[in-house]
Amino acid sequence: STLVSLHREMNRAGAPVAVLDTYNTVEADISVSTDDNQAMTLALEHLVSLGHRRITFLSGARRATNPDLIEIAGPRETAFRTAAER
Repeated sequence: STLVSLHREMNRAGAPVAVLDTYNTVEADISVSTDDNQAMTLALEHLVSLGHRRITFLSGARRATNPDLIEIAGPRETAFRTAAER
């Protein structure tokens, strides 16, 4: 994937690698990610508390040219649907 190729280049250059919010399994000096289920639950609860009732989830194209984007959007959409059913 693009992320893996970039990671290899940065390792060869001796640059530290930080990975943010990804589901890839590349080694990194630091990695930070979110809990999609908890984040969607909190976001939907907040919107409902403000009186919103028609809430939708938007993401990029399912056939995006960058597979890293699909790996992130899929689980987030699932988290949204799960939270919306509550």
